Amino acid sequence: MSVNSIPNSFNFLSSASTNGTFKGNGYSSGLIFIGSSATLFLNLDCTLDCIIEIYEASSRNDSSKVLFFSKTLPANSRYSKKFSITQAFVEVIIKNNNQDTPISSGILYLETSTSTSVQYATQTFLNSQIEVDDNAELIRLSNNYEVDLVRGIQKDFQKINIQGLLSTNPPSLTTIGFSQEDYNMPDEYSAFQIFVNDPNDVFNGSGARKVRIQGVLYGGTEFDTEYQLNHGLSQYPVGVIAVHRMTIIEVGSSKFNNGIITCGTEGGNQLGEIAPFTNVSHSAYFSVPTDKQLIVRDIDISCYSGGGLIQIWEYDPVSGIQATIGTFLVNTTYNTFKYTLDGLITSGKAIKVNYTAGDTIGDILINVNINAVLCPTISPF
Repeated sequence: MSVNSIPNSFNFLSSASTNGTFKGNGYSSGLIFIGSSATLFLNLDCTLDCIIEIYEASSRNDSSKVLFFSKTLPANSRYSKKFSITQAFVEVIIKNNNQDTPISSGILYLETSTSTSVQYATQTFLNSQIEVDDNAELIRLSNNYEVDLVRGIQKDFQKINIQGLLSTNPPSLTTIGFSQEDYNMPDEYSAFQIFVNDPNDVFNGSGARKVRIQGVLYGGTEFDTEYQLNHGLSQYPVGVIAVHRMTIIEVGSSKFNNGIITCGTEGGNQLGEIAPFTNVSHSAYFSVPTDKQLIVRDIDISCYSGGGLIQIWEYDPVSGIQATIGTFLVNTTYNTFKYTLDGLITSGKAIKVNYTAGDTIGDILINVNINAVLCPTISPF
């Protein structure tokens, strides 16, 4: 077949395609009859922030329109997808999502076509990121799913290892990874603080110089920020409700943080802690960001102490309710537990692992690893 010929099953929709200026009021194709076509092909390139909306309808009457798909794209995105269409009419709308006042104009390239063939799936390369949209169906050649999560190939799904380590006996109930604090989510905005105990852990010192902090801001948005270290207390005008990991990313001649480094809120909530000579935090809690869900697969616990109690909690900061997920006794027999959950922690809630010491004098070593997957909430489309 000639490369210039068009298969009979393929139909280019000129009435839903455009190439040129993307005006402030956006673009709309209006309802288009696609008949028995099974697949809608969409190829878009836009220089401005935009929102794609696809509507289905059973007739040419606007009152029968139903939103089938929506996606927000940043400027200069190239987007290409194939959708399974079930209705006789379809409308493609590209909204200008630029926040400039007055709204700027840009360049929009949109090519839309349909096919009667149901063999509309595409394949991805093994090393390509997999971006899955509802109703944009794919056949994927992939490696082991867990391996791809660790490598970051699944774009909207993230492997989460919540690691907790406790090697000194706390005087009272504590979240594993903290010296003596129980994690409680701040219930209102409070300035973020970092406290550096050792004078060598400063931006030009022999110890830790810079720290990377990842977590969740007040309001539920994820953040990932680097901070230069200063001896004593430093305060920053940002509201943080959870710190999932603190990592030393720049050091002096000692190659480690010489002293304890903690972070929290001006209101007194401890959020993270790096023990001396470790370069990374090991706090056994995780707060689920907005529009995300945490699937907790299993929990591994290895522990030794003179006596104590490990408790796993699902924590709802709105109501203040903490519900037990698991409870384990610890003693001087080196214990190992593998606890399968396959549970779901919804957006805004948290999971945490606490320890209460029965013996606060003897040796202690507790390692916790929570194997989880952070995924988007189920799409309404």
